[in-house]
Amino acid sequence: MFKTILPLKGIGSVGANGDPNGDPGITNQITIPNAKNENQAAILSAFRENPAMTTCELAAKIGITNRNIKQNIKALKDAGLLERVGTNRKGQWIVKG
Repeated sequence: MFKTILPLKGIGSVGANGDPNGDPGITNQITIPNAKNENQAAILSAFRENPAMTTCELAAKIGITNRNIKQNIKALKDAGLLERVGTNRKGQWIVKG
């Protein structure tokens, strides 16, 4: 299992104890412990931001092939971390992890 840390954009820096002048590298990040690799962590993070994102948009955002996106989505669905609700055209992704 990989532990992936992704920086949050647009969030002010605060220290570990809530001090606004503290270390910005600690609480200015999100950890996704259930993802098995960096691509899966990026997929989960992207679907949290935009649940209606298509696999083509996701591939362009992350920088991997559409086929690789689909393989990672299948693995995340099999692991119970991701669910598709609605139709292929109008549906949304639900992140469970």
